[in-house]
Order: sequence, then structure tokens, then C-alpha cells
Amino acid sequence: MSTPPTGPWSVSSTEHNGRPMFIRINTGLRDAAGKSPFGHRFGVAVPLHSPGDDGLPVATESEELNSIEDQLSATFEPSTNTVLAVILTTSGFREFVFYTSTPNEIQPAMERLKTQITSHKLQFYVRPDPDWEIYDSFIS
Repeated sequence: MSTPPTGPWSVSSTEHNGRPMFIRINTGLRDAAGKSPFGHRFGVAVPLHSPGDDGLPVATESEELNSIEDQLSATFEPSTNTVLAVILTTSGFREFVFYTSTPNEIQPAMERLKTQITSHKLQFYVRPDPDWEIYDSFIS
């Protein structure tokens, strides 16, 4: 199976609960959205340690978050048939939203990552999302 494209990406901003929200979206996935085999979504939420008054990370924490993103991508793309689709930053957290065709491989890999990434506590979920609802809510 070929892996969907990993870009280009677009960046936009809006508000969420009265606070700024930045959205990075992999627009290269537009044609793959909602198509097999990527029928499950998993999200990795990273609570910020000391967000600014606007709920966004300060420069030093942004560097740590970029490192976490690199580790997540290296772990899941493409070895587990997973693609990073959306990254949300708002209200004291950053969430990485992936789509995968191998949902059973996510939990063991995330448990390993949680022991390797010590700068932040990672929270994650895996659930069916055959229609790519989260992706579609931001791509339009």
C-alpha cells in the first residue's frame, strides 16, 4: 500500500472558547480523507507546562513540542501506516491528530513513547473515524 502524501501543510488561526487556536493541517491528505484503509483516528494531547496568558506555548516550550512532534512522526509514519493530519494548539495544550490503518499498534507504541518523552505527559486516544470528521471540520 502506498502512503498518502505528508504535505503540503497550511496554517490558520481562529478562536476556541475565546482563546486563540492555531491549526496546522496536512492539505495533501485531502484526496485520502475518509477512504480506506485509514479508518481510525488517534490523538495525542500534550498539556502545556506554563502557557502564556493567551493559552499558547512560550518559545522554550515550543521547541520541546516540536521535538515531541518529531518523535511521534518518526514512530508512526510510515512504519505503522499512519499519517499526521492535523495539529491544534490552544487553551494550554497541543494535540496531534493522526489517521491510521493499524489501530492495534498505537497503544503499545504510545506506552513506549510515554516512557521516552519525559518533558511532558502525553495523553492519547484511538477511535474509529472512517469519515475523517476532525480532518474535515478543519479542511474546508
